[in-house]
Amino acid sequence: MGMIGRYTLGAGARGVDDRTMTLPLLTGAQKAELRGRGQRLEAALKVGKDGLTPALMAELRRLLRRHELVKVRLLGSDRHARSKLCEEMSAGSDSLCVGAVGQTALFYAPSKAPSEPS
Repeated sequence: MGMIGRYTLGAGARGVDDRTMTLPLLTGAQKAELRGRGQRLEAALKVGKDGLTPALMAELRRLLRRHELVKVRLLGSDRHARSKLCEEMSAGSDSLCVGAVGQTALFYAPSKAPSEPS
């Protein structure tokens, strides 16, 4: 179990696939906490006309391992295409899309190892 702000991640989880990491179910308050943290982030990735490439997905997974919370810009897509992109990115990176507004989406993947206090 991990912590998001003052909220503890629950024991309930949704398995994406037997071969992938089990992601926590987040409450509305936990998602709101993450979206609040995400407002201060710059977009770390931009998805352009090439769409989801293996290199882009590898970079998203790397960023999620390092930061847990990653903001992504989805350029040049309509609303339905952006929604589909978010689903595909979430499934391909073992992360949760905790918010999407306009052309910006926020992805969260809890770290596998508990962080030590500084």
